[in-house]
Amino acid sequence: MSTQALKSDPRYTAPVANTTADPQFQRLVEHLHALGPRPVGEFLLELSAGDPDMEIRIRANLERYARLDADIVKALGADRWPGPPIYEVRR
Repeated sequence: MSTQALKSDPRYTAPVANTTADPQFQRLVEHLHALGPRPVGEFLLELSAGDPDMEIRIRANLERYARLDADIVKALGADRWPGPPIYEVRR
């Protein structure tokens, strides 16, 4: 599907500057994750859609993330989405 066709689809919503801060994006990712490893893998394969370059990029990123220590990620709080920003209000 072309970018123009995608944008004309009523289901399309433009990405926010920082997609990870988008609550809908977060909920969708959390739901996909809750489905388990196979749906996540199927999703990643769909992203490559037969494009060998994309498949290589996805595999390289998977290998990079596989090197992360899950206990350290959790200890740093990096296994959860960041909370909303806190602003200093001066009087």
